[in-house]
Amino acid sequence: MRLNSQNQLNAASLFVASARRFGVKIALRSANDLRTYSQLDDRTSRIAQGLINVGLRPGDRVVLMAPNGIQFIEAWWGIVRSGAVVIPINPLATKNELVTILSASMASGIVIYSKDQVSTSDEIRKRFPEMTIITDQRNEKLKILALEEMVRVTPQLETPINLGLDDPCAIYFTAGSTGQPKGIVRSNQSVVWGLGMLARTLSSEDILLARAPMAHTGGSLTGPFAILIAGGSLIIPSNTSVKCIMEEVQKYHVTHLYVHPTIFAKKMLQYLEENNCNLSHIKKLQWTAGHLPESIRNEIFKIFPQIPFEVTYGMTEASNIASFEYLPNDPSRSINANCVGYPLLGAGIRIVNENGIEIPLGATGEIEIFTPTAFTCYLGDVESARQSITEDGWFHTGDTGHLDKDGVLYLDGRTREIINTGGMSVQPAEVENALAEHDQVVDVIVLGMPHSEWDEAITAVVTLKDPNSADIKLDLMELCRQKLAAYKLPKNIFITSELPRNASGKIDKKRVRNIILKLEELINQEEQ
Repeated sequence: MRLNSQNQLNAASLFVASARRFGVKIALRSANDLRTYSQLDDRTSRIAQGLINVGLRPGDRVVLMAPNGIQFIEAWWGIVRSGAVVIPINPLATKNELVTILSASMASGIVIYSKDQVSTSDEIRKRFPEMTIITDQRNEKLKILALEEMVRVTPQLETPINLGLDDPCAIYFTAGSTGQPKGIVRSNQSVVWGLGMLARTLSSEDILLARAPMAHTGGSLTGPFAILIAGGSLIIPSNTSVKCIMEEVQKYHVTHLYVHPTIFAKKMLQYLEENNCNLSHIKKLQWTAGHLPESIRNEIFKIFPQIPFEVTYGMTEASNIASFEYLPNDPSRSINANCVGYPLLGAGIRIVNENGIEIPLGATGEIEIFTPTAFTCYLGDVESARQSITEDGWFHTGDTGHLDKDGVLYLDGRTREIINTGGMSVQPAEVENALAEHDQVVDVIVLGMPHSEWDEAITAVVTLKDPNSADIKLDLMELCRQKLAAYKLPKNIFITSELPRNASGKIDKKRVRNIILKLEELINQEEQ
């Protein structure tokens, strides 16, 4: 850690350089507020100095619990400019989840803007009597500070806290295999390189809309934050409904539209069919790594025939690994939908077998990556990090895929999710993609459930546009027969009104398994 070096490159200096370069240009806009780059520079500087004034030191950890919005962005960069490590978490996290993260991270402070922030702050003060707590209201009794008051009365940052590229910048928690959240430490190098890779594809004329949760990497440091480095504008939508998103995309002339995941893409396509929209300002559509059903991709190509469609591959542990851009009227549009492209600058991709030995092009195995955006470690879990990274520095992604003759990466599934059924191995993604092509299916997940004859039974759970659709299960099974080999067919298809999701917005597989068990129990009772 090096302090007061005027030329040190880190995440904060990258952000400040852009903020000062673009000055009076609008950086952030919401329905009720906006910030120019100069205002963003000023306010984040005051937050940083305010945090230092209350005793936070470089390297201290500060949890940020706030919904998507201008306050989240100002607090995120204010924390980073103070030299502290920012730990964003979902504002819908329960008190128990929050306490677990505060304990695991050994945080020195928290900036909190949850719906239940009064009682949550009270709980935090009881559990962590010395912690710095900042909300939108001062509370003398609980020694809670007010962020807006801090901005108003604190001078700008006196001296930049110039950390080195190896120093930690942010910690993102993600669901672990044991059910406990894992803290993934991202260095300043990881953040700088990731934002730089994305910013180089944007311009100061571009306008993005923040759809993904900012508490997740895809919604902040590997997504919308890149526009702040490029000098464009970021729109904060009033809510995340498809109607609101599409109205604000048109109102603010958004140039890059993020259409992942399938549930949003399907609703968006339906909205566009039913409404007359002017989207002539859109320059690019974007999809992050995840299941891209071919029917969805083809429908997007049909509705947006003249617009590039970019698919990218990344994860919480490492961002911006690969990307592929389907160009209008280009033969590449016939490429399989599981294509996620070429490695980005600085990144390497190889495919290995179960023994960690690199295998020939075209063969399927585990994807290993080498990239400057890779995480440093799992917080407090040295053993997991050791097992995840090879001796020569390559990261085991847990994804399976293959490289074609040109070095283009195709995703095939996840090694830890393979279903072993009747002696055969099946990737859930392949079954999910088949089911997702049905026009009634809104969302789908496929799991392997214990079975006395098959070891694991391929089991699908879907949500539908019309849950009362007649013979829908028969239709879905027929679709699967057309798309899949017999051993890959679902043994059961369950219909539910909603698939449960965790704090990161991902489908909660543990809760889905419980839903399946309850539905199977009800069916057995009816049969008896």
